[in-house]
Parts: sequence; structure tokens; C-alpha cells
Amino acid sequence: MNTRIAILLGSVLLIAAASLWSTSGFLRKNDQATILAGSVDWARGDRQAWSQYYQFDKTYVLYIYTAAVLKINRAFDQPAEPVRLANRSVALAFWLALFVFVWRYRQQLDPLILIAVLLSPAILLNTQYVNSSTLSSALLLLSLATVRTPLGIVFFFLAVGARADALLLLPLYGWLLLTFPVSNDWKNRPKSFQRLEKWADFFPTIGKTRKIFSNDWKTVFALAVAGLAAFGVGRIWAGAGGTDLDPFFNLRMALGYIVFGFGGATLVFLWLLGRWSSRELDLHAWWRVLGALAFALPVLFFLPQLHAPRYFWRAGEAMLMVAVLAPTLGTLRPLAVRAVVALVVLVPVLVGVQMPVLAQPQVTLREPTLFPSGDGHYPMGAYASFLARFRAAEREPIDHNQRVWWAARDTRFETDETGRFPIVTTPMFGYLMLSGSLQGLTGEARPYPRLEGQTPYLDSRTLSRADVKFGAAGWMQDVLDGPIQVASPEFDGISIVRLGAGDQAWARRARLLNRLFVGDEYRMGVASEAVPPAGHRAIWFAEQAFDQAQRDVETGWYYQREESTAEGVYVAWAALPDWMSIRAFGE
Repeated sequence: MNTRIAILLGSVLLIAAASLWSTSGFLRKNDQATILAGSVDWARGDRQAWSQYYQFDKTYVLYIYTAAVLKINRAFDQPAEPVRLANRSVALAFWLALFVFVWRYRQQLDPLILIAVLLSPAILLNTQYVNSSTLSSALLLLSLATVRTPLGIVFFFLAVGARADALLLLPLYGWLLLTFPVSNDWKNRPKSFQRLEKWADFFPTIGKTRKIFSNDWKTVFALAVAGLAAFGVGRIWAGAGGTDLDPFFNLRMALGYIVFGFGGATLVFLWLLGRWSSRELDLHAWWRVLGALAFALPVLFFLPQLHAPRYFWRAGEAMLMVAVLAPTLGTLRPLAVRAVVALVVLVPVLVGVQMPVLAQPQVTLREPTLFPSGDGHYPMGAYASFLARFRAAEREPIDHNQRVWWAARDTRFETDETGRFPIVTTPMFGYLMLSGSLQGLTGEARPYPRLEGQTPYLDSRTLSRADVKFGAAGWMQDVLDGPIQVASPEFDGISIVRLGAGDQAWARRARLLNRLFVGDEYRMGVASEAVPPAGHRAIWFAEQAFDQAQRDVETGWYYQREESTAEGVYVAWAALPDWMSIRAFGE
């Protein structure tokens, strides 16, 4: 075994071992919770309409896979904890598929490109939990490993069925197969192209690109049919399960996600994109442009709706495609370029940035500043230490996702006459669905206006922050003017509440803090025990007068911005540093 192959296999095993070691039974995002809820329901034979779950029509293969794992688990006398088992089974599928892929292309795959892709936070920090990108990527890698065979077509069908946006890679897949065929035996080219070649006398540009045509056109056609069929199966089975486009763009957010989400892989991506202008490619300009657009498509598609760094995952797969199917394009040289890329890729794994104040960044190895995304909080570097936090996330929360899950897990829901319990559709409703499913109950999520006369459950976090993606303001004020009952333990101020029950004490406290934090998410605890983080705005408050606190006329609560350890006083602090507040971010 030569040194290059040893580096390839060794890096895969090392990164896979670190990722699997950090994979535990924690909840990372609402989509994960809803997928698990649907899989648990299906495994126990009590499936609801798929409209109750997260985009079943676009991820049905993941539901089938996870439900099968959980159903097998139920057959054991001492079954494993379902969330942990599901997380690890999906993660294992990805790393095994990646090893097969790397072994298949060990002779031509550039180790630096592979390492850059695997160490990008978009992939490194998203393989530890059940999500559609992980399983879809595993199936896509298997398709590449068995390319130009019927099995490769089947795996591509499944990859699209696990996550429909795998179709974004179809143009690049086809372009690479047609442009870099296994054989250049043009005498045996398909007869169907003979007519096209006759037109070359009239259209010289086509004549100059004759070499793109090979017997691989059959494979490309089969891939297209398989991908579109997989997409169609989901629509026929479940109907449209959600919007395909969810525009939300902020330049600062996009730059942050590129730097701390795509990481050093950004340099590799830009380098490979530039290779389409290489003189080594003896292709006509228009065909090169099509190839470059196909390569950039996964990035161009997600930039206007960049909710999380994970959306760069498909770009990473595009890079691996080019690296193994296009030997002329998939190279990283000269040595100076390789050195810069290696430095940018490897350093953030160990070194991070701590920035409680925007103008005073500090280097750290263990406590990088976290920033929000649609997939929970991400670190500004120091990814190795963050993997350790993943492993401990069942006990020590990283962000709101674990706190909401703990509260939902400890809630004992009361069902109505139909045997179900109502849930308000919020950005976190999946946690309540999953908790009910694991208790053998069935939750039914609906928008608040459709729950009149009921006492539905929801997470308190939704009532304590301004969510730019969730238009809840219209009914939230009405909710906070009425009675609210806390239905679970509180975890740093996060709990599950029930609307229309209890009294107004909780709602009054929420109204006070919501106004003082101006829509920013906050945590809270007993003032004598909790210490607000540096650089995070804090408020001390209580129902009774204390120190120099002023009384809020609307709610009757007392508050001040100076520290207090008086008996009966609580403290609330912003979940993010002040420079990430809603007001600062919008400036």
C-alpha cells in the first residue's frame, strides 16, 4: 500500500471514529424530532397522515430506514434507547458508505480534497444525528462507487428518496459521465448519435464537442429517470409535504456560514470551479460553461435560502464527484496551493475564536463562540472540542434544542376524547410529537387559530423570542394575555406549557422579559446560583421588591439591570452575545 492510499484510508478511519464517538442520543433540530416521531409511530403501527411529519414526500427513504431500525429494536427483550440507536444507525450508514466509496477510488482520489470535505463543519458536525442529508449522502456515495452499473442507478433512486435535493447533483453527474467516459472508442458509439454528428457540418460548435458523447448516455438517461421517479414516488405517496423554496437571505449570515460552515472546503470548491477554464480541457466553451454551472448549482440553489451551514453538504459531494469522475479537473496543485488549503482546513479543527465582544476576538481551544442556525448553534472553530460537547449533550446542553427536548420528554400529556393531545404548530413542535410517540401516545399538530376551544401544548421558547421565519406575532399576544400552565420541569427557563389552563403568573413574567429582551432569545435561573456569560445582556427580576429594582406597571414584576443575589430574585440573560442580537444583526 502506497503512502497516498494509506493517508486516504487513515483519514477516513480517524474522522469516522471521532464522529461516531461523538454520536449520542441527543436531539439537534426539530426536523430530526419529527422524522423520529414518524418513524416511532410507524414502527409501533400507529402511523398518522404524513402531513403531520417533516416533508415525508421528500425524505421517505429515511423514514423507512429509521422505522425499520426501530422496529427491529422493539423485538429485543432489552431494546436500546430509540433516539441514540437511530442517530448511530444513520451515522454508521454514512461512514460505511464513505469507506466503500474511498476504497473504490483509492487510486485517483486526492486525499486533501477528501479531508477538506469531511472536515468542513457542514458535514463533520451533521453526521451525529438523524437527518436526511446523512442518509442521502451515504446512498449517493454508493451510487458513485457502483457507477455505470444497475446498482448505481438504484442507489441514486434511493438517494433522491432520502432527500429530494440530491437531484441538484444530477446535471453534474451526467456532465461528468458524458465528458469523461471510461472508453474513448468512438467507433462503437451509439447509432443514435450518428444523426447528430451529421449536423456537425452545419454547426461547428457541436462538431467540436463530439467527444462528449459515449455509451454513458444510457447511464445518464437511467439516472435521470431514477431521480425523477424517486421524486414522483414521494409526491404520489404523500402529496406535497412542504415548500420547496424558503427564501431567507442575510449577507452577514451567509458569510458566517461560509467561513464557519463550509470552512476550508470553500477554497477547494473555488479552485475546482476555476479548473473549468483550464486549457487542459479540450472542450468547447459552451460545454464548459454548462459543466461549471452544474458544479455550482448546489451552492446557487441554497444561497437565497441559507438557513444553516449544512446546506453546503451537496457542494461537498459535488467536489467528491469531480475528484473521482474527472481526472483532468479533480486535481489540486501546485504545492503552494495545497499547503494553503491544508492549513485553512486543519487549523480550525483545533483552534477557534472566542468573541463575546465583536471587536475583541480571542483564540481558544475549548470554548469557541457559538452562533445560531436552523440546525442549532455552531462553533467558530475548535471543532474537535465541539465534538466532545456533542458526546455529552445528553447531560450538558449545547443550545435550546436539548433543553426543549428534556422538557418535552418529561411532560405527561393529557389526551382528549379522540385519544390524542393537541399541539400548536411551532418551529419546535416535533419534540412534543416525539415525546408523545415514545410514550405510546399520538400528538396532533395544528396552527393555533385551528385549536379554538382546546388546551394545546407548545414549547415556551416559541413564546419568548421573535422568530423571523415564524409569523407567530399575530396570536402570541393573545396567548400571553390568557392563562398558561407549566406542564414540565424548566431547564434554564425553557419548559412545555399548556394554553388555556392554569393562571396568568407565567404569562406575566414572559411579557416582562419579552419586552426587556426585545425579541432576543434568553435563558434564566436563580440569581444566587446562575452566572450570566460575559458579553450577554442580563436582567435581574422578581415578583417582590428587591434592592433598587423598579416595578413594571403592566405585569407587576420588579426588575433591574444591576447584579443582585437577594433571596427570591431570578436572573435572565440573552442566549447569544449582544453583537448577535436581533437589533444589532439588522443594522
